Amino acid sequence: MSGVDTTVIEVVAGLLTVVVTFAQLVVVFGRHSSHDGSGPLHGKRRILVSLGAITTASALAATGVGGTFARLSATKVSGSNAFTTGTVVVGLGAGTSVQCNVTDLVPGDASTGYPSGSGVANQSATQCRYFIKYSGTALAYLALDVAITNGATRLYDGSGTGLQLLVADSAGTTYVGSAAGQGGIKYTTQGGSSFGTTLSSPGTASDLLVSTSAQNSTFTDEFTVDYNLAVPSSNNNIGGSSTVTLTFHAVQRNNNTLSNQCSAAGIACTSGLSWS
Repeated sequence: MSGVDTTVIEVVAGLLTVVVTFAQLVVVFGRHSSHDGSGPLHGKRRILVSLGAITTASALAATGVGGTFARLSATKVSGSNAFTTGTVVVGLGAGTSVQCNVTDLVPGDASTGYPSGSGVANQSATQCRYFIKYSGTALAYLALDVAITNGATRLYDGSGTGLQLLVADSAGTTYVGSAAGQGGIKYTTQGGSSFGTTLSSPGTASDLLVSTSAQNSTFTDEFTVDYNLAVPSSNNNIGGSSTVTLTFHAVQRNNNTLSNQCSAAGIACTSGLSWS
């Protein structure tokens, strides 16, 4: 009996081909005979069985060799998620703002809104007015900065004989003066005494709280600057000039803590609450 002649495995063009080739298989049937040949031997018969070549081929995916398998999947896209910040905006209100350009002041002159009293002789000078409106969409705290700058000679010098100021609003809050509704040169600092700090020249009283309540887009206010050049005044102020600038700003209320020391409007709330 002969065995297998060859076995060939080859890979061609992505298919695994197994070729098995068998040689002729010869089977002889007959009776036993004696060694001396005396036993009858009926004709030998040969049965020739030829087995053709057997070829098996399969795709690589079927054999699991080197193939790529897909997986069932599905996709769903959500709707668009839009994010927009709130706004914090301070601008001009509906009233008529008056930016003052006051000239030729002499001792005793005062604006129409400056209170009567010692050192005031003529209250006919123009009152400076500024209307503001908060139009942001986010609730916000508002504050006022009052800044002083000077010419070559100071008219506002932070003394009782120079220019006196009364910065207030329509809610009755006095930001710069000497007391509520009274002119002067002082303001209230956070944790300090009422009107216990002099507004320097030059200098700025910063972050004067407009209200302890956060405001929405319906908030409006009117701010006024009244002034007086007192009697007597110092000769050091002759020919002097100064500029008073009001700056209004706002900051979001949410995630922003108002200090317990900022307990009233008009206080310079410079710590605890972040203005930027």
